Amino acid sequence: MRVAAMTTAEVSGAGGPETGQPEAREGAAESAKRKQILDGARRVFLSAGFDGASMGEIAKAAGVSKGTLYVYFDSKEALFEALILAERSTLAEVLF
Repeated sequence: MRVAAMTTAEVSGAGGPETGQPEAREGAAESAKRKQILDGARRVFLSAGFDGASMGEIAKAAGVSKGTLYVYFDSKEALFEALILAERSTLAEVLF
């Protein structure tokens, strides 16, 4: 299942905010937008559950359009999977 497209800079680790490269700035903006979407999705999934959540409600909670939401995530399932992976990663950092 495809979760979200990654930029070349994210895959290779090239660039970064300190380099001032356009790719790094775009990657940082994309990463910030992705986090914004995941934060909105987290709120909606926690309040409505998976079945009760809609992409429209998630987009509204995240402050993005549905079109933008679908640029980052192909489906509600892909978004949920990305959220679970992000939460697991955060928990692993706290525990280890």
